[in-house]
Amino acid sequence: MILGHEDAGIVQEVGAKVRHFKPGDRAIGGLVFNFAEPGLNSAWGGFCEYTLVTDHDAMVADGVADAQHGWFECYEIQRKVDADIPPEAAVILCMWREVYGGFGDFNLKPATASSFSARACGLSFVKFGKLLGLKWIGVVEPLPPKRQRALQMGADAVYAPEDVPNLQKEMACAWTPLWTR
Repeated sequence: MILGHEDAGIVQEVGAKVRHFKPGDRAIGGLVFNFAEPGLNSAWGGFCEYTLVTDHDAMVADGVADAQHGWFECYEIQRKVDADIPPEAAVILCMWREVYGGFGDFNLKPATASSFSARACGLSFVKFGKLLGLKWIGVVEPLPPKRQRALQMGADAVYAPEDVPNLQKEMACAWTPLWTR
């Protein structure tokens, strides 16, 4: 299984219809979905020596951003990155795009109460959530230092996983952390 989703690399070559990348550009979000070699399976394949970045904007402009032409929604994250952004920082841009997209996927609105872990994605959800006006954000995280960081990032409350059953009783609801859905 070839892993990898948030990745950064250098464009080696481009196809004839590519208009937004050139050799030498840094790009994020390259993926390999199918491997020709038997026995290799893709878990998006971003951690390969070589991956494929699709020129999403060119596909949209050409009217071929659809499954019939091999388009996947994840191509939207595949972007050129300024050369002065180090690769380890560039991959965060990919994650932030995904986190921001999650607000629409989960239909989160200002009155929503939400919960997340306090890892990189969860902390990003907390920060974006506060910036986007979520009224209350609770974080469920097993590690005390990460719970403290979540409070620093804007979480309204933090809990250990063992607190969740009591929270469900106190809140008189089937409160389920988002990451368990």
